Amino acid sequence: MVCSDFAKAKESLEVALAIHKKLYGDWNEVADDYGLLAAVASALGDQNEALHALTRALEINTRVPSSPEQELIVAARYASISDVWLALNRHIDAINFLTRSVEVYRNVYDSLHPALAAAQARLGGLFQSLGRWQPARANYKKALDIYQQSGGDASPDMLQLVGSLGSVISNMGNSDVALSYYNHAWNICLSLYGESHPKTAEWKQKTMDLYALVQKKNAEYEQRKRREAEEKERAAAANRDRPKKHNQNAEL
Repeated sequence: MVCSDFAKAKESLEVALAIHKKLYGDWNEVADDYGLLAAVASALGDQNEALHALTRALEINTRVPSSPEQELIVAARYASISDVWLALNRHIDAINFLTRSVEVYRNVYDSLHPALAAAQARLGGLFQSLGRWQPARANYKKALDIYQQSGGDASPDMLQLVGSLGSVISNMGNSDVALSYYNHAWNICLSLYGESHPKTAEWKQKTMDLYALVQKKNAEYEQRKRREAEEKERAAAANRDRPKKHNQNAEL
């Protein structure tokens, strides 16, 4: 039933596209029709057709005279194409197009605009989904710096960003630093939702679990250092107790 509905939607959009081409030529309205066709094609599982439609939409959008508003339309188109490449498991292409989207936001907005932070965080999320922790951390950190420098208050977006950054750092093996981000996320939840909210309970548990892991690692490290010190002391004692060799040669 759902596939049938999408197929009918595709037919209607193709009719609308033909009409809009006659009315507007290559203009944003026609590009929007291609964007809608891409969404339907993607829903029907035809990512290649979706990519074709989005590429056509991008070609039209880039031919429209430039303005800040038009540049943002292009940025959104880059991001949509990135999603399709990701669905096709073409990770490098997905990264490249989403990076272009971020670059457009950086050109349009000032360095502390929340939209730029959101775009930077989205790129971080893409790297995180691919297990590429270092660039994920770098992009999340850029986004967080923007929020903090612009005086951003606690918000669900800030919570998502801080939690994701902590998760990435934890996966990189730096549990001590990750713990500070987990604790920050927990405090954001307390500010946003109160102590009894499920989201607050979730981040409290994550923080406590990571704290226990950090304590365990620290205890294991101290034990290892003590064993190493004891082994060095035993070796030194054995060396002191070893009888000195005397020269057995008689003096002439």
